[in-house]
Amino acid sequence: MKTVFEDVETKEVKKVAYEPRIKQMVRKFGAQPEGSISAIETVDAELSSWIDLGWKITFIERIATEPDGHTILYVLTKD
Repeated sequence: MKTVFEDVETKEVKKVAYEPRIKQMVRKFGAQPEGSISAIETVDAELSSWIDLGWKITFIERIATEPDGHTILYVLTKD
């Protein structure tokens, strides 16, 4: 018994997910973490998780210093 589509080849469609090669993270940390201010240990843990996924810290810049903490820009790249 033949089916209607027996002579038709099926092609597998592969989806390619777009993954950027640059990640920018801005975090504010200080001695009294609350609201938008993170504890330095929290920032360290987040950066560590990105490094574990293959990202590398390429650039760090302090973009603001205020009485309640420092705002830091982290630029990570992935090969």
